[in-house]
Amino acid sequence: MTPPLAAKPGAEDFAPRAVERAVRTEALQHPLTIVPGAGALGLAFWSAVMGLHPATLVAMLGLAFVSGVSCAYQYLMRGEDHATAHVERLRNLRRQHEAQEVIDLAGDCRRASFIQGAEKVSALTNAFEAFEGRVAARGGHAVAHLGRDAFREGLAAVERALAAYEARRQLGHERPDRDGALDELRGNGALDPALRDRQRAIDAKRAQRRRELDDLVAELLVRATEIEAAIEAAAIDLVTDAGPDAIPIEGGGASRLDMALEAARRVQERARGLGRAPEPEDEEYLETGRRSLGTKEERHGR
Repeated sequence: MTPPLAAKPGAEDFAPRAVERAVRTEALQHPLTIVPGAGALGLAFWSAVMGLHPATLVAMLGLAFVSGVSCAYQYLMRGEDHATAHVERLRNLRRQHEAQEVIDLAGDCRRASFIQGAEKVSALTNAFEAFEGRVAARGGHAVAHLGRDAFREGLAAVERALAAYEARRQLGHERPDRDGALDELRGNGALDPALRDRQRAIDAKRAQRRRELDDLVAELLVRATEIEAAIEAAAIDLVTDAGPDAIPIEGGGASRLDMALEAARRVQERARGLGRAPEPEDEEYLETGRRSLGTKEERHGR
């Protein structure tokens, strides 16, 4: 069984203070610090019980000196190496979490029957893997961070589209036979005539919201497609750039990545206010109808 991953590192874990704290911990927990220190403490306890002996004192001081020197060396001399290794571990852990999040998002799309979303996740992943392969072959590149940011924004756009798709599905479908059902209830005396206009207003509002969510899903998927195309263009640019630090010319892959990122972020900001669950107005309407029908039945029962 695969052990669970540690918590996903956040921006605060990469802060200088957090990295320095990790380096200090590494220096204190290094075997050459712990083992001699534990030996010195053991000899100190032995001396306290059995009495101090010159040889024990020398050994205790020697082990304490070795432990202190090791701690100072690991912190002062090898601190930069420990910091680099710590940051790399955090990056690897974050990449593992991101890979799992991609798998989870694709699974969520399939479970919700959002096939377009699942296909877009797969397309984005393929484009980014090709981009990363080109970056690795070049030994790094200035546009690499833009590619990673674009990939994350593309996945975020699909995730927002999934939320909007599920909210749209909760709203249900149009009900063209609503007026006929209302006429039948009204004919039986079970419906207040004023509720017809109220229900029509509710239906119009729900229809407008359905259209908004449909448009939002389509726009988010288009933005994800633009990001996919921008990542592919950036990967192609890596073949022709002059060097690892060269920036593609205006209109090239980097420029398209920037524009796609900004556009996706604007759409997602708009999506925050639309991906809500449907309002319970229909439930209130149905409850009013039930009360009215119950009153009629009681009247006939008497």
